[in-house]
Amino acid sequence: MRINILVVIFLSFVVIHCKTSKTPKEQIASSIQILDSLEATKAIITDSIEGFFQYIRKLDMEIQMKQELTGDRKSQIMAYREFLCKDVSDFSKSEKDFVQKILAEAKMLCDNISPDIFPNEMEEISTFLSTHSEN
Repeated sequence: MRINILVVIFLSFVVIHCKTSKTPKEQIASSIQILDSLEATKAIITDSIEGFFQYIRKLDMEIQMKQELTGDRKSQIMAYREFLCKDVSDFSKSEKDFVQKILAEAKMLCDNISPDIFPNEMEEISTFLSTHSEN
């Protein structure tokens, strides 16, 4: 009998904790920034944390740019950065709503596993790469 009471108390605690730990939609959206094209132009070539431009391969840049790169590594990276700056666009209203909805759902699912998975801040950038490809 005593074990049954402990199980009920434990399960009640788990249910209450799970219900109260969900983040409100407003808090989720506040950590996500949807950048306009001017903000995106600056952000897309800023790489102060992950070393993206240090590790990207020539072939990856050529595929995205749809052209062969010549010259040394420094000139290839400069050409790629220029390409990225010209490739950003503004999100439409429907795209903004869609991105915010999907990321809010992703955050909620991640937080169910661990609140440390989803990044505290996120900047979203729209590019022409995904919308203006030949295929």
